[in-house]
Amino acid sequence: VGTSIVNSGTTGQFPYYAANGTTLTGTSTLFVSTASNVGIGTTTPWAQLSVNPNGISGSAFAVGSSTATKFVVTNAGFVGIGTASPTARLHVRNTPDVGPLAIFEGSNNGGGVVPLQIGNVTGNANSFAGISFTFNGDDTAQIDGYFDAFNTGGLTFKTSNNSNPTERMRIASSGSIGIGSTTPWAQLSVNP
Repeated sequence: VGTSIVNSGTTGQFPYYAANGTTLTGTSTLFVSTASNVGIGTTTPWAQLSVNPNGISGSAFAVGSSTATKFVVTNAGFVGIGTASPTARLHVRNTPDVGPLAIFEGSNNGGGVVPLQIGNVTGNANSFAGISFTFNGDDTAQIDGYFDAFNTGGLTFKTSNNSNPTERMRIASSGSIGIGSTTPWAQLSVNP
């Protein structure tokens, strides 16, 4: 074990080697408070882990590698999931296209979980993106936007009666509404 010279530093800061050699520097940006809170870029951490990105370029916080980022928070406060470059307060990218894009869950006083799922489009003709309303893991209703082979789209509304959701109403790309019909033939088409 070699010898080191330790310069004076600030209480709570971790010293580090600023360059090759034997001198430790006590001015790192990593700080541990007496309350066991850890600060990065701050000497007054306000939570168990506090990151202050002031004065840095790039992301404030990231999970993953530089080529496969899973989660990132930018200096601007944008959150990216599946993207390293979020362009909104919350930017979620589902690549590869697997499963629902997001699931929002709330608890039901009856004990079951009532999530709201948002799906994504594959980009192919006759594909759907939608919102599924589920109870205890079973789809009970859906609202889907669809994209057809003619480069047009519409909405479908589905409900279930002890089965998989079935389309009950459609708003076609023309604006025609079909109830009980997937091909409305008038502005309002009802097929009992």
